[in-house]
Amino acid sequence: MFGKWMGKAAASLLVVVIALLFGARLLAFLAIIVLNARTGNLAPITGLVLLTFGIVIIDSRIEYDSRLTAILTVGAWFVSVYSAIAIGFTVLVYGSIASVFSAGLFLASCMVLRNPVHHKRKINSFLGKMRTSLQHVSKPDVELDGASAGVWQVFLVPHTYYQILLTLMEERPLLPICLVRFEETDAIFVNCNKNVDWPSRIQKLAAEYGLDQLIELSVELSQYIGSLSYFESFSGIAPKNFRIARKPEVVARILDNPPVRTTVLPSTTGPKVLVCENEALGMDLDFLPSGTEEAVVFEKDASIITQSVKADGKTTE
Repeated sequence: MFGKWMGKAAASLLVVVIALLFGARLLAFLAIIVLNARTGNLAPITGLVLLTFGIVIIDSRIEYDSRLTAILTVGAWFVSVYSAIAIGFTVLVYGSIASVFSAGLFLASCMVLRNPVHHKRKINSFLGKMRTSLQHVSKPDVELDGASAGVWQVFLVPHTYYQILLTLMEERPLLPICLVRFEETDAIFVNCNKNVDWPSRIQKLAAEYGLDQLIELSVELSQYIGSLSYFESFSGIAPKNFRIARKPEVVARILDNPPVRTTVLPSTTGPKVLVCENEALGMDLDFLPSGTEEAVVFEKDASIITQSVKADGKTTE
């Protein structure tokens, strides 16, 4: 125990001595790296980053305990912090937030490289908790009308096919799909909960409608895209802020120029639109039934569109 303490003390003392003796040179070298990076020469900062990663990896692979190990550990942290400072000053031209974020991201990368198994376990634990919370989202016991919540297969579609997609959903209201508007693309969410190969069927049907540019995402990406609304809820876009547009004239007005996050849900009585209230201020929108907000927003459960709650709190069919 005493030997370990002495090793760490010696390593810390060595870092202090290096900082005192070579502080001016280290600062000058830092300035050279930053200036070269800002003028387009990324070789110095790239070399520094690779050197840092190499030292961190070597330090993480040494299992025996010795004074050399302690010195190498302190050196790895010193180089990591030094590189993070260099990256932070390089990115400072884009703003202080970008600078701090870049430096923090680099340090986080060094921590992951130092103990990848531990951090992988923590990430898997977080993802497991997220999946569990999504699976336990409450859903009302109502008659199905369109897609029901489940595992999604996502297809990306250019905005140019938007009207064709709306026509498809109007003519085929019982398809287990919904349409979500994003900034640069639209996305078709296909429910894969039933023992039917719906993704293949949707692709063939889309081809009949002239949709020949469907981009099929992997299962992992599909689940990630499907969970975006869950992650956005942590930034203030809560499910309680969403409303359903059910009246045809209101639906048509929104679909003429749909804002980001607009979700078109199929229905035998015409498509319904899930939209954030702030994006449709003053329009005649319905509240989601109490207790079903998360099921609709997170899981895009179209079965709930058979009900709506008006501002007076009454439920209508």
